[in-house]
Parts: sequence; structure tokens; C-alpha cells
Amino acid sequence: MKIPIAIFSLLFTMNVKAQPVNFGIKGGVNVYHLTSYGYQYPSLTGFNAGILARLHIKRTLTLQPEICYSSEGYKFIDRSIIIKNILGYVNLSLLLQYLVAKGIMIEAGPQFGVLVNAKSKDNFGNTAGIKDDYTRNDFGGFVGLCYTHSLLRSGIDIRYYSGFTNLGKTYQNERSKGIQAGIFYLLKHR
Repeated sequence: MKIPIAIFSLLFTMNVKAQPVNFGIKGGVNVYHLTSYGYQYPSLTGFNAGILARLHIKRTLTLQPEICYSSEGYKFIDRSIIIKNILGYVNLSLLLQYLVAKGIMIEAGPQFGVLVNAKSKDNFGNTAGIKDDYTRNDFGGFVGLCYTHSLLRSGIDIRYYSGFTNLGKTYQNERSKGIQAGIFYLLKHR
């Protein structure tokens, strides 16, 4: 845990000569589910919000670290019972973005998540804490598209996430997968 935090602290605080760092805020919607041995649990809609930094390495190549809170999870449906397992993560992402057309970038990179809360809710109003049922960390990767309007200093992105680590302590091969769609605003865009 100390190494990812040190890397992100360095990226967020460095001042590279002739390579400005643009800071911003972001937020959006998640649609996540859990897979286990080929079975896909129904998706759960959540949200994400956080901060980002954009470092232009070259005119067409950008490095973008992010720190976000993300509400993820899945549903379990059995006859008339619907259970929503809501997992809250603080995610550290490091995206490499490549400019393919004016304002349009393809992006990909790793993400490291720390589980900060987890609860289960059913359709009868019952709630229970389930944080002890899951591993503390999640590691995976993103691939997606991003559009930035330079004059408005804002944009949109859509990403697909696939987890590489097993999330469950009881069952094996439980992986998180999902789609994120969001908007962002850059405090400066150079």
C-alpha cells in the first residue's frame, strides 16, 4: 500500500519543467458486476468522484494519475429476494492516454483499490456490514476513450474495468468488472 501512495504523491506534487501538470476534478456513474467461475451476478449502479492530474509527456502522449472514491458491487437475486452488495473503494489509477484525433484519446492503465466500506441491503429494508467477507485490496486494469474540449477545459470518458484479483474470502475466482462513464473539469489546460 505504501508504494502506490508514494508513486501517486510524487506524480501529484512534481513540477516538470516545460511539461505542465494540469489538475482537475471528475465524477460519474459506475455499472459493476461480479463474476465467479463464468457466472455473472447482476450489475449494480454506483458512482465515482475524485481528482486527477494530467501530465503531457509528448504532444500526443499523456500520463493521468487519479484518486477516486468508487461505489461498486453487484446484486444477488433469489426468487422474491434481491440483495445489493455495495462495495466502496478508494481507487488509485494510472492511465496512459494517446491522442488519436483532435481532443480524442484512447487510454489504458492499472488501478489499485482499497476497500473502505461494504454493506449488504435487501429489498425488505435489512442492512448488514459485509466488509470482512472481502479482501482488502483489488487490482485490475482499465481501457477506454476520452474526449477533452480544450476551450471549455472539460470532457467525458468511458472505460471498461476488469479486476485481476480474487475479491472474496469465502469463494475463489470472484472478480469485479464494470463500466465507468463520467465527466471531468481541468482547472487549467495547457
